[in-house]
Amino acid sequence: MSLKAVVILTAVIAGPPVTVGTIATQTPAPSDLEASAARLEAAVLAEDANGVKAARIGLLRQLPAASDPARVALLRYTAAYAGWRLAFAPAIPAGEKQDLLDDAETQLKETIKLSPAFAEAPALLSAVYGAKIAQAPDLGMTLGMQASAMLAKAVGLGPNNPRVLVLKAMSLFHTPPEYGGSVREAEAVFRQALTRFDQEGARAPWPNWGRFDAHVWLGQALAARGDKAGARNEYEKALAIAPRSNWVKLSLLPQVR
Repeated sequence: MSLKAVVILTAVIAGPPVTVGTIATQTPAPSDLEASAARLEAAVLAEDANGVKAARIGLLRQLPAASDPARVALLRYTAAYAGWRLAFAPAIPAGEKQDLLDDAETQLKETIKLSPAFAEAPALLSAVYGAKIAQAPDLGMTLGMQASAMLAKAVGLGPNNPRVLVLKAMSLFHTPPEYGGSVREAEAVFRQALTRFDQEGARAPWPNWGRFDAHVWLGQALAARGDKAGARNEYEKALAIAPRSNWVKLSLLPQVR
């Protein structure tokens, strides 16, 4: 495997660093995937690790009763998404994070079997591999090529999918220029993702996460090349989506004032 593949996919592809408990979240009804996903995403945007955990458990509890392959695939994908988000929560112990990522990998592999044309599953699996490598860099030699292949597969299946574009842009942002990364190219892809989000609409069926990520990472791309005003504008847009985000309010915004 090339060093380029290792470097690109060791990049930490993450969203808000969820923390323990700001939202009171109940286990969702076992028949309502959309409600489960909505509660999950609300907890993610509020940086509420307990809420994300509860939503993930509720999703997994729905699996035994699900029979439609498309529903099963979406349940598995959504549970994996919750596990991936939790892998970046500061309050989650390292061992638990590893277990969450292992389960996310399993869920996504099953999702790909059930729904091979679903571009978002290999895209998220690539991000899960990247998170594993970030936690244990020695895994880069075994997982780096797989992560690269999954991202390429996702782009091939869904070149205009906004979440695929967000994950592609995050990889470009984190990769050093000598290995193919580019802050300006990442900026362009983030903007492309936001255009696709506008076309998709805020009320699109699940999965519909990623608008916050696109704004907050576009802001970081702009900050990286010295455009503080542009970065502030993107961070404010991110806060309009996730007003409870201490990551934006206390960490990112102060850097561009």
